[in-house]
Formats: sequence, C-alpha cells, structure tokens
Amino acid sequence: MDQQPNMPSEPAHSYRAFISYSRVDREVAKKLQRLLEYYVLPATLRAVSAGVTREARPLTPCFRDEDELVPGQDLPDRIRRGLESSEYLVVVCSKSSAKSEWVEKEIIDFCRLGRTKNILAVVIDGEPNAAQESEESLPRALRFKIDSEGELTGQPAEPLWIDWRESARNDRVMFLRIVAALLSLQSLDELVRRDAHARRRARIIRYSLMTAGVVLFSTIAFAWLRARDTADFQGVQQALSLSRADFADNRVDAGLQRLRPFIGGGHAELVEPVIRNVLGWAGSIKQQFGSLSRPSLLRYRGALLLLDQNGNLHDLSGVEPSRIILAQDGRRLLLIQNSKASVFDATTGARLSEFDTLGLQWDSHSYETPDGLLIVMGTFPGATNGGTNHFALTISKSGTAIAQVFLSPILALRGIAVAGSCQGLLISHNPGFELNGFETLRFSTETIEAPQAIAHDLPDAASGETTDPFGDLLQQDFPDSSLVHPHHDITSSQPFAAVTSLPNPYVTAGCVAVKSDSLVLRANGVITPLSDPVILATGTDYEPANHWLQGELPKVVEDRVASLCPENAACPVVDGRGAGVTHVQGDQPVTASMDDRYGSPPPPRGAPPSATAFDSFEGDPLVFEYYHFNSGTDLAICRRMDNQPGCYEDTVTMDERRTDGFVRSSSGRYLYWEMGGTVIDLKTLHKVMKLREITDDEVKACDFTANESQFVCASNGRLAFYQASGSDAFWTQSVTSPPVGPLQLDSGQKISGLLAIDNTAFISARSDGQVGRFDSTGTVQWQLHVAGIGPIIDVLPSPSRQFILLIGEQGLRIISRDGFVQSGPLVPPIVLANKKRLGACLDRSADKKPYVDLDDRGNLSLMCGENAGDAGNLFVHSPQSAQGSISDLQTTGVCTPGVNLSPIDALKMCTAQ
Repeated sequence: MDQQPNMPSEPAHSYRAFISYSRVDREVAKKLQRLLEYYVLPATLRAVSAGVTREARPLTPCFRDEDELVPGQDLPDRIRRGLESSEYLVVVCSKSSAKSEWVEKEIIDFCRLGRTKNILAVVIDGEPNAAQESEESLPRALRFKIDSEGELTGQPAEPLWIDWRESARNDRVMFLRIVAALLSLQSLDELVRRDAHARRRARIIRYSLMTAGVVLFSTIAFAWLRARDTADFQGVQQALSLSRADFADNRVDAGLQRLRPFIGGGHAELVEPVIRNVLGWAGSIKQQFGSLSRPSLLRYRGALLLLDQNGNLHDLSGVEPSRIILAQDGRRLLLIQNSKASVFDATTGARLSEFDTLGLQWDSHSYETPDGLLIVMGTFPGATNGGTNHFALTISKSGTAIAQVFLSPILALRGIAVAGSCQGLLISHNPGFELNGFETLRFSTETIEAPQAIAHDLPDAASGETTDPFGDLLQQDFPDSSLVHPHHDITSSQPFAAVTSLPNPYVTAGCVAVKSDSLVLRANGVITPLSDPVILATGTDYEPANHWLQGELPKVVEDRVASLCPENAACPVVDGRGAGVTHVQGDQPVTASMDDRYGSPPPPRGAPPSATAFDSFEGDPLVFEYYHFNSGTDLAICRRMDNQPGCYEDTVTMDERRTDGFVRSSSGRYLYWEMGGTVIDLKTLHKVMKLREITDDEVKACDFTANESQFVCASNGRLAFYQASGSDAFWTQSVTSPPVGPLQLDSGQKISGLLAIDNTAFISARSDGQVGRFDSTGTVQWQLHVAGIGPIIDVLPSPSRQFILLIGEQGLRIISRDGFVQSGPLVPPIVLANKKRLGACLDRSADKKPYVDLDDRGNLSLMCGENAGDAGNLFVHSPQSAQGSISDLQTTGVCTPGVNLSPIDALKMCTAQ
C-alpha cells in the first residue's frame, strides 16, 4: 500500500545560501551573490552519485535581503522564511558586521534551525579574533558557541572562515574555497585544477575566434552567437524565476530590477509582458502614499513612520505597537507595546508621554469620559489560581500624563458599574476579603482618583440609609445589595474581557467611544492604517476601487428539484444503507442553521456558479439531499438509471476534524464526500471507496486528476494516490510520493487546498501563504510565499485551471498555473469602503451561497452586497496591463533611493518623482 516508487527526492531547500551582511558591505555582498549564482561548475565535477548530478550553476539562487532593518526589532517574517529555506548561511564578516545586531540575530536564528555546521564566514576586512575590539571582523555569534536553547555562551567557538579581503578578492583560489565549502566538495585541489582547465579552454575558444579565417570565422561566430543566445535565454529564465517569487511576496521593486537588464534585448517578448502585467496591478509608492488618510501609521524601509494630520512624517523607530488607539479629539495617539505605552500628538508628531506598563495585558475595552479622559481596561494574572488583577490605563486630556490605576485584586471583584453619565466607576467586592464593600473611583480630566470607600457594612434598605457620591442622577439598583446609586450595571457584559465585535459595555453605559481602536477594527474585519500600519512598497496595497467594475448577475434558475421518490413510490437504495431500504424524497427537514442542502449537487471546482450542466448526469436530473441529525449526517443522491429510479444513501457519525465539504471531478461523474471520507460514482450510484477510507489527516486537501483515474490527497507531507486495483475493486491507496516541500507543515499550519493541474502536476496552498507546484514524484517546480492576503483559507481554480484564486482571511489574489501573480491583493469596493466584511462576501453557510467565479481569462466575479438579488452588487475584476513605453513604465513604477538616505528622506524622494 505504501510502496515507494523509484522517484528523485525533492530539493531540500529553496535557496542554496542565505547571505548575511551589514548594510555598509552591501556592494561586496552583491558581488559575492552574483559570483556564486553565475558560477558554472566544471562538467566533470557535477556527478554526485549514480544517477544524481548537480546543476551546471549549483549555487543559485542565493537569498540576500535588500531592505534596511531597524535595531531593536525582531527579524521580519521574510528574513525568517529566507533563513528557513536556505541550506547554508554565508556571513560577510567585517568590522561593521561584527557590530551589527541584525547579523547576530540572523546567525542565532539559523543555529536554532539546527544547521550550525552549515555556516561559512567570509572575511572582507578587519581581523578574526582580533586583539583590539575595533579591528574584530567576526560577530559574537561566530566567536562564541550557542547552546541548545539558542542562546550565546561564553565558550569560544572555532568557525570556518575564508579570507576574502581586498588583497585576496582577486585570487580565484579564495573564491573557489567558498564554492567548495558550499558544495561540500572533498578536494579543493581537484576543483582548482578543473576550474583552471575550463577557463583555459574558454580562453582557447576566444583566441580561436579571433585568429580564424573569414569563412571559418563566420561559422564559429554563428555558433558563438547561438551559444550566447542560449546563455541569454538561461539568464532571462533565471531572472523570471527569481522575480516570480519577488512579485508574490510583495517585493515588486526587487523583481522589476531583476528584469530591467533584459528590456529591449533578444528575449524581450518573455520579459515585457510580465512587466506590463505587474505594473498594471502594482500601485507605486507615490500612489499608495497619496491615498493615505491622516493620521496614518506606515512602514517604509524597516522604519515605523507617523503621517500626521498636516502631512508631515515622523520616525517612530523602536516603537512596535500591538494596539493603536486614536482619541476622539483626533490628537492623542496611544501606541501600546508589550511593556510600554506611548502617547503621540497626531497633529505634530510630538511624543507627549510614555509609561512602563510592566507587561500587563491591555486587550480589553477602551473609552473616554465626557471630560476627555482616555481609559483602557487591562488585566494581569494573580498569584492565586484563576485570579486576576484589574487595572485601568489612563491618558489625560492633554495627553501629557499617563498612569496605571489598580482597580481590584485577584478574586475580589464582584460587580462593576459606570456611574452616572460616565463620571466614575462603582466597584463591589466579594464578601470575605479585607476590602470595603463598595468603592467609588471618580474620573477627572487627568486620571482616575484613588478609590474611596462608600460602604463597608452593607446598610439595611429598611433603615433608609443611602450613599450617593455622584449627585442626584437617575436611580438604579446595584446587584445583590440594598444600596441605591445612579449607575449602569455592566457586570454581566464582561467588562474586562478581550475586545470582540460585540458592543462596548462602557460606551453602552454612557461613556464616549474612541475615534479608532485597532482591536475593535480587527474584530470587525476592518483594516485601516490605524489598525495595521501600511507597508509602503510597490504593489503591497489593495488594488484600488477603479480596478473593479459593477456587473449584473447572470440569470440563474432557482434550484428545480426533480420530482423523484415520492412517499407513495419510494426509491430503492442501491448502495449505502443496505438491501431492501428505500428513500423518500424530502422526508427529512433541512436546517438553515446548519450546512444542510437540498436540490442540486455541488458542481466541479471552477465551474461557474450559474452553470446548470452538472445538475444532471447523462441527461438524468440528480436529487441531492444532505442533512444533519443529533450526532450524525445523512447523504442521499438519487436519479434514474435505465428509466428506473435509485438512490445512494449513507449515514456517518459527526467528526469535528472533518467538514461538510464536497469535491466533484471535472466531468461531474465522481463526488468526494469529506464527512464520509469516500468517493461516490454518480453513474452507478455506488461508492468506489469504503466509508472513511480517506483518513482524518487527509480530508482537508484532495482532488481528482484530470483523467479521473486517481484521487489524490495531501497526507503527512506527501501525496497519497487512490485508484482501483481491478475493474470491480474499491479504490485504495496505491502509492505515496516522496516528501514534498510545499506540503511540509509546522505547528499550527494546514494545507488550505490541493489542485490537480493535470494527471501529474499539482499546486498546493498552505495557510501560512506558501504556494507551490510539483509533480507526482514530489519534484518541486516552484514555491512561493504569497503576501498581502493573510492566512490562506481556500483556493478556487478557473475551469481549465489556467488561473487560481487564493482566498485569504484579509483578501484575494490571483496567480497563474506558472506561479506568476496576476493581481495585487484584492477586496471588492464595498469592502474597501468598510461597508462590508470580506468574510461576509464568501459565506458558504447553507442559506448563503456565495457567488465567486474565476474564468479562463483571469476575470474574477464576486457577489458582495446586503441582499443577493440586489442590482449592482456583483463586482468584476479583470487583469490589468500597463500601457505605454516599457522604459517609461519602469522608470515611473520603480523607486530605488540611495541606501544612505533616511527612511523619511527616501520616501520624500519616491513620492516626489
């Protein structure tokens, strides 16, 4: 069953090496990358073992990040992905890199991957293990060992380093030492000898061309031109392959720069359509910046910047906010970090105040008082099991005073109410604690005044005693007491719980809502520059609303359920429940609150939602009934066969690891039932697999091959193939592939979709944004990280699978089967305007059938409106292609400011051009 066919294993890593360097050494690092990627290994050294050979250019590609990074921050995701995807780490060592925090972090992170032995130090200046610290070239992470926890120790290390200082940089042997180390060649002498021989041979060929006669010269020149054309073609293919990954990961500028040298060349027909396509959807930095509201937070070249209300930029580097709150006055901007809270003036960019929050959890509600005090509720775990301390973070009306106010400890809190029209809080404590029974906390414009006890022994209501520290306001009873106070009880509204999309209880009780709170925005599926800082780079923003057109829904005939199997003529069940069982159409109620279905069976993936061709099979209408009951589900599919009605009907118990999904083959003959873990043949109404043949770890990502001879699932990092072993046999697992890179999962990841492109090629999408194409042997053709749409939750192909729609939690993106992105991040205009959540447009619950269609020209149609039948709620996005001179397009579409410019000066240059 699990036999391993004789298949080559997939490449272990996407990159041969990750080049770590200080930005001061950028040019040397670029030269090293160029030499490594274009190095041609002598043919006699390419054989590794019987049947296994190296590529002619075995050191391509190398990963080298271009962006500036800010000290004090964690490594960006793109850097971590680069490290994880690289076999070796090449550290460009210099006096500058020895002091670089980022180089040290990259080394430590690479060691934590368990690849300490795969680190190569290339010294370009300074002295390794120098007596004077100012001359040291090796970073601390290379000079000292790193323990099993990934922490630096004081034990000296002996790293492998190669001298590539300026005096040695022109020495070919020194470069070949680097090559030999990265290829694990056993004999440097053999590499030097073979390399010298290859170079001598190349020189001989060049000299021969120069000295040959006219006739001979013509012949050789033709051959040389053809070889050069072949080399140029290979260069174009390599540039396209690398730029493909750049475009997907929102590194559009880097991808366009790779293609720039080939504009107007002999292979312009390969490059220029790609450039036009990318510049059709990729908004320039100038366009993105011009569309920003004010104030906004944005990231550019590794720095966090504030665009104030007057259009001025301010560098907030070192601030990494987990929560962003803008007060109702539009001036106080509160940035809450892991252990610090900072207040900035959004009109001038000035830092107003800062406070050490000691690691409290500030994820509860925010609100303001009528007098302008800004309050954020928070908690901190108590020493007692299950205990919680309650706090409030207060920002004064001026913004210059910030304080942390203790409200109630551990298990003491019994109830909480908002006094009057948000003049303060009333807190009730549980009996048995050495605390006053009731306390008041008055709000001022500067902070919350210290708690004042208003009762310890609860007064008897019969005595007529009352305490009312807030004046004669509307009277309501406080819970579980005989006291009377003007207040609004919010105890049952979980006033210290984490923010959700539910109403804010403090605002409901009369307090003022803040102007913007990133937690509230995210909970409601709204993305703004004050919920998630905008990353400014070419093509990173959502495509604008003018890239969409409004269309009209095609005429869709309501489900016309065939009349079959009435109560007085029940249909025989030919497979499933057993002999003698009959089925009556519609005898079970469909529950709208669950994923029950009644009518036509699901069409193949990629078929237009309006298509009716798959409502029948071989001309006979299909009746599809799927419903839930107690702890199980029941599926019934009926049709006429040879003029005799019959049904497939089966029941399985619920399994929370499975969903109510279905996948249908391209011709419509086979239907995969995920909850049942089986495949049903609609021609014979018999299942071709045993129930639950598809195991729990496979059910999420399966598909039929194009010729429908096999059913394929992603299983434990491999492809599992199911097919019939004989004409009448059940389909069983016939073979598994070797491990497939794009199918490997880390903790918390899942396969969001698997598509069979044909009989041997497949594309998978992972929840973390990794998308890859590979064949049935597990060999990977390409693997990309698709950015800008959040975690991928589903995929949808066009009918011929020429294009694929990636559906993320935060947006959509279209790629071709060759891996080139055909769009930027997409959400329809109604979502861009914050009038609708993207998830509501894609709701697949029983009573909401989403209309999403991707055709073979790359046109995307998406229904998104309050009511499915409303005119103007169908939005259509078509592929964009930039028009005009390709050189002019490159100039206006790419901005590459000098590396010595500050982020603000660089951004000013890009927005002015």
